Amino acid sequence: QLAGTPRYMAPEMARGELGDLDASADVYLLGATLYEIVTGQVPRKGKKMRPMLMDAMKGVVEDPANAADPAHVTPEIRRIVMRAQAPERADRYRTVSDFRAELTSYLGHVDSITLSVETQALLATYEAELLDKTSGSTVVRVVSREDAAGWYGKLSECVGRFERAIVQWPGNDTARLGLLNALATHTRLAIAQQDLTLGQAQLARLDTVAGDDPVLAVKAKSRKRKLMERIAAARAESSLRARRARRLRALSWILGVVAVAGLVFGVYMQERRRAMAAENQL
Repeated sequence: QLAGTPRYMAPEMARGELGDLDASADVYLLGATLYEIVTGQVPRKGKKMRPMLMDAMKGVVEDPANAADPAHVTPEIRRIVMRAQAPERADRYRTVSDFRAELTSYLGHVDSITLSVETQALLATYEAELLDKTSGSTVVRVVSREDAAGWYGKLSECVGRFERAIVQWPGNDTARLGLLNALATHTRLAIAQQDLTLGQAQLARLDTVAGDDPVLAVKAKSRKRKLMERIAAARAESSLRARRARRLRALSWILGVVAVAGLVFGVYMQERRRAMAAENQL
């Protein structure tokens, strides 16, 4: 028969499969409790019993990231909570001890996680001001050299904070992704300011961002390739402008020589005419 509290119960409890209950049901209930601790709300909302029971049977749980106050919902704690409340038993932690070990590990890295989450929010604020993301692009707005120096400092601060978070916990994937984004934005600004050597130096740091994460390594490689193409295009354009400038300077010099020669010839002819006029008069 049905047993449990609908807002918290595992799907197998909602379906009345009480004879088959094992440790995974305990893991589910502990995950639901952790959900409420982290978000301040219950895993399942609603006032009517039947719809709530139907959701319980399917294992429907609201994403903790959508909580009214998601300040404490880091990607890592969200992953722990959702795994503990996975609809399928095989997808949950095998035992309560495994669940506890994962949570204890998370708490041991909470300083690194907090630093990376705070820095991610700071970087998002900076990018909203600096980047023009119209039409899905990430083009740097036009800024003066003086303002660019200030932006370099702000982005370097984000890079440093992400790197500290990674030193505190090398497995902090949020910090590694944030570092990738911060370095990419720093490079885009360098390209826009024609500081191409600086941009290339920042791109070289992308090789170590991913750590042991193969997915992030692919993303870092793709981002580096695209930005290298932009740097190459900027160098080509700069070289073209330099050649044009040299040609213009050469043309200006030639025109100047011609003008001086014409002036000297004009003076010579004027003196020549004066001499001839004096000779004719004599």
